[in-house]
Amino acid sequence: MLPRFDFANSIGLCPTVYVLTAKPPNIRIRGKMLCIDYFVLHIFSIPITAGLPYPVGTTEANWNAKTAFLLAGLSIIAFIWAFFFFFGLPESKRTTFEKLDILFESEISARKFASSDNFQALI
Repeated sequence: MLPRFDFANSIGLCPTVYVLTAKPPNIRIRGKMLCIDYFVLHIFSIPITAGLPYPVGTTEANWNAKTAFLLAGLSIIAFIWAFFFFFGLPESKRTTFEKLDILFESEISARKFASSDNFQALI
């Protein structure tokens, strides 16, 4: 059961935080975003890690293999959240931090960062 939990956790919530922090946000809020990302990761990880022995344990809930349904449901929720959240992230491929700052300041939608070819008009 624990290898299944580790597998589900490894493709679910845990790597999502590291992928989200790899996308460079505005330089002024980068530190705050990193703190919030890692805080949320640990806030969700602590109850799952501390609470997992109760459904699995034979003296507590004794769910045994049914615990996989709980973990699968949590993984699906995390996957759906991450899928829709990624659409709101700006595309930063071949973009400098200076250009990202200017795009954020000009309040262009994050989805339109990649198609903002008229960069000189923003300056």
